[in-house]
Amino acid sequence: MPYKDPQKARDNSRKYAQEHREEMKEKTYLWRENNPEKSKEIYRRYSTSEKGKLKSRRYMKKKRLLSYGITENELEQMKKNQNNRCAICGDIIEEFTKNFAIDHNHKTGKVRGLLCMNCNSGLGCFRENKMTMLKAINYLEHDSYDDIGFKECWALENLQPLEASENFSKGDTLPEEYYGID
Repeated sequence: MPYKDPQKARDNSRKYAQEHREEMKEKTYLWRENNPEKSKEIYRRYSTSEKGKLKSRRYMKKKRLLSYGITENELEQMKKNQNNRCAICGDIIEEFTKNFAIDHNHKTGKVRGLLCMNCNSGLGCFRENKMTMLKAINYLEHDSYDDIGFKECWALENLQPLEASENFSKGDTLPEEYYGID
């Protein structure tokens, strides 16, 4: 006999589903196998409905956070710490959309911060190589900056990944004004 109280009916249905989980999974699998067109149509209608889209977004968000080993609360704290802005350029990070990336160290997997897609792509294009980034800065500043001292300081031959003593032993030095000597 059907329940008069809809809440009681839902509760009973959930209880039954929990108690007969494996049996119901098997029946569902068999029905989908025997009714592929109907199954596709039901899935299509559900996935394009507002409820289906919302559930899909929640699932993708949860999956994305799990892949970085952080919780939703940790993500919100990161956004708060960065004032809802990209850690590099300062662009606004909107609610959980695809307009930002969870930046992480590819060697350790440790999350570093939140970046806009442009900054994240830029780091990726430079393969997170600091020397290449410095060379790019030097390239951009080469003709547009008039300060000769700046050009000498950032000249490519001064950007070698050596200890300072090794650079000086090769004769690479900075102008005296950079040492605070008048």
